[in-house]
Amino acid sequence: CSMKHIDNVGTDPYVNGRGIEYTYDYVYRSTKTCVDIANAHGKDHNIWIQAYRHSVGTEEEIVASIEAAYDGGARNIFAWSYMCGDPNSYRAEAPDRAWAKTLAGFRRIREMDRDRMLEDLRRMQREK
Repeated sequence: CSMKHIDNVGTDPYVNGRGIEYTYDYVYRSTKTCVDIANAHGKDHNIWIQAYRHSVGTEEEIVASIEAAYDGGARNIFAWSYMCGDPNSYRAEAPDRAWAKTLAGFRRIREMDRDRMLEDLRRMQREK
């Protein structure tokens, strides 16, 4: 990270099928470590969320992963792969369900980020 030609550091804390509590904790800790390292070296960051190879019933882990990455400080969050891998051999068992959860997760953090920005604006106005 300290090399001057490196501009961005990232990680892909994939945990498919381990359960929401484990997923949130692991993605949060991995993200926080990555973001802290990036910040310490003045670099940007990226976090990749696993949106493929989900078995039916584990799709909510996608939402938990996205929220954990956001809560861990990431603001550059991506999902792999597009449409949850459909029509590839590594696709989610129910790609439409998994993709719907992927979109729901990103909508949730977009609203969380919007709320955070509006609260910052409100606080600045109150402090004037």
